[in-house]
Amino acid sequence: MIEKLCPRCGLRFSYIKRKRVGERYYYYAVHKDKGKITRTCYLGPVGGYEYVSRLHEDLQLQLFSIVERSWVDYVRSMVESRVELALENPSMLNVVAGEVREAARIISEAASRLKLELSMPELEVELKARVKPYKSEVFKAVELEHEHEGSSTLISLTLAERLCHYGVATKEFCAVVEKLKAE
Repeated sequence: MIEKLCPRCGLRFSYIKRKRVGERYYYYAVHKDKGKITRTCYLGPVGGYEYVSRLHEDLQLQLFSIVERSWVDYVRSMVESRVELALENPSMLNVVAGEVREAARIISEAASRLKLELSMPELEVELKARVKPYKSEVFKAVELEHEHEGSSTLISLTLAERLCHYGVATKEFCAVVEKLKAE
């Protein structure tokens, strides 16, 4: 027989019950001793947290109760959200690539600590746009010319400087930034 430990308090529990409050249902771990209920621990709403999930819409993250949640699903939704951001906005490619590299490093370290063999080749990101300076009378920017799409994206000089400062931009990109700053 598998011992059931409460995810809230860590003690053994007898069963999980659903309780209706207003229009929603909520999970509770029921602890019994000698046939009598000694305590119940709140485990969250059935179907997830509506208000808190709305606050995390930018991550496309739906937050669930302790009973329903899946750590892997949370990680997957956050990664997919960032990838979509990079695909919709090519100026974010290097930022997202840096985040993916860092996440891969963290996962690799965790696998090492757990003595798991993990094979992840080093990520190489290639910028598939021509980088050139852009200047008008009032505005300086780095222009990313998307060769296969026939369009371009302007990144303000201040944002471009921050991308270089935090190490998420390519050397080619940062060279254009330095050239713009010098002018």
